[in-house]
Amino acid sequence: MKWFKKNEEIDYFERISKIEEESEPYIAEPDKIPQKIENIHDPSFFGKIQYLIDDINITDINCNSRSVWINHISKGRYQCQDITLGNEDIEKLAYKISNVENKQFNVVSPILEADFNDLRLQFTHQSFSTSGTSMSIRKTPCIARMSEEKMTNQEYCPKEVIQLFKNSVKSHMNFFIIGMTGDGKTELAKFLTSYIPNHERIITIEDTIELHLNQLYPNKDIVELKVNERVDYNMAIKSCMRMLPKWILLSEARGYEVKELIKSVSTGAKIITTLHTDHVFNIPKRILNMLEGNELANDKIENIIYQSVDIGIRVKADITDTKTFRYISQIAVFWLDVNNRRHHKMIYEVIKRHNQFFVSYHPLPKWMKDQYAEYNCHFLWKGDEKLVQN
Repeated sequence: MKWFKKNEEIDYFERISKIEEESEPYIAEPDKIPQKIENIHDPSFFGKIQYLIDDINITDINCNSRSVWINHISKGRYQCQDITLGNEDIEKLAYKISNVENKQFNVVSPILEADFNDLRLQFTHQSFSTSGTSMSIRKTPCIARMSEEKMTNQEYCPKEVIQLFKNSVKSHMNFFIIGMTGDGKTELAKFLTSYIPNHERIITIEDTIELHLNQLYPNKDIVELKVNERVDYNMAIKSCMRMLPKWILLSEARGYEVKELIKSVSTGAKIITTLHTDHVFNIPKRILNMLEGNELANDKIENIIYQSVDIGIRVKADITDTKTFRYISQIAVFWLDVNNRRHHKMIYEVIKRHNQFFVSYHPLPKWMKDQYAEYNCHFLWKGDEKLVQN
């Protein structure tokens, strides 16, 4: 909290009042402001778009005050033709949400954000969004969209890749899943968790609850941590290290908290996390950029990163106005040899040329085969001529 001298405090509030007076805040009509706090889970809370909220195959709902746009699991991104949602409709919904959340939504507070159990909402006020009040809803339902059968039937990845994932989890390897927003990184993280034995403790750290692992896997030992204004990612990771985690699932590595995440590997914890980047070989550099300003030399930090990142997976989504096709486009492995030389290798890649997909497999490095053998994991990898075992 910032403390003011008495005259400074008066001047501060005078300036705030002046800004509010000059900005001519939008005053809602009485019928736009809800008179009582409603339950967001009421089956009619969202009015015209309620059926879109209820559809588990819809992941995103966006409105620009003229039209409603939908992101669908299989149908792609398209304009919803049977709904007209104008500026007034969005404002009414925004005021209902602001009432539930006890937040302001006006020219002084033109951005309204709200997180619920399976919804993440954002509204932008017309004083800020010149095209009119806008709305964005991201749905994070408590369901597992992936299964081995779906992944093969929908050509998300072949059986050999699923077996690789399964044995890599069993062999306690660290996973860094990359991709762009909406590519499906979180869904893959949820799927990988299904292979973690029930007795191995899992700590999840998120700012918005999207994994829902306790509900999906009630027989596993899972503790869910949610960061907030009082407990940031650094504090959460440090705290979870006293909870005897075998696995740490960080919803997304974004900044300096990755330092604590990397440090956790030295204690024996294993990692599943996501990053925003477009190529698996960029993972170490992306992490290094997050650690900018660290007291260690970059060369030493990179060595630590290569010791901590075992597998990098690139998830990709081709979204059109008629369909969505998600698939694993890259798998790479990283390691540091006995001479402290850094290595990375692509072991699986899907390249799209002229609407055709070309798949390539490459041999697994020796350290990976040795680790599989240590955990008694034997399987046939197409990149190798023989069974992956000693």
